[in-house]
Amino acid sequence: MAALLWEIFSTDLAFVGLDVSDQKELFEAMGGRLEELGYVRDSFIDAVAARERRFPTGLDLGDAAVAIPHTDPEHVNENAIAIANLIHPVPFRQMGSTEEEDCWVQVKLVIMLAISGGNYIDMLQRVIQSIQDPGVVKRLLGARRSEEFIEIVRKKEEGQ
Repeated sequence: MAALLWEIFSTDLAFVGLDVSDQKELFEAMGGRLEELGYVRDSFIDAVAARERRFPTGLDLGDAAVAIPHTDPEHVNENAIAIANLIHPVPFRQMGSTEEEDCWVQVKLVIMLAISGGNYIDMLQRVIQSIQDPGVVKRLLGARRSEEFIEIVRKKEEGQ
C-alpha cells in the first residue's frame, strides 16, 4: 500500500504564513526548500513553473482556492509534500483552463507535490480528495504551527 499523505508531510516542508507576492517567489521558497533538503533535483523549480503554465493547478473550492503545483517524477529524488498557507493570495490559473482563457483563482493554500515513480497519480488524486472537504481546507488555512498541517491531514486520513 502507498504511504499515507500525512506520512510524507514533514514539518521542515511546512510554511505557516508564507509571505510571497507571486508564483515565482512561491515556487522558489517551497521548491528551494525541497531542493535544499535533497528531495528534488535542481531542475525541479523550473519544471514546476513550466508545467504550471501548460497545465494549471488552481482549484476554486468555493470558500477558498488551493493550488497543487507539481511536475514529472524525473525531477524528484524522494517523495515529499510541501504545504503553505499564504499571508496574501497568489493568482493561479484554474485547473483545466488554457493560456488563452482568463480563468484565475486567488490561492491561499498551496500543496506542492514531489512524487517519484508509479504512485504519482494516486498521490495527486488523494490530495485532491482530501481538499474537497471544506473543513480540512479551513483548518489548513488557519494552521499556525507546522505540526498542525500534519495533524489535520492525519486526522482526515484516519477518518476522525
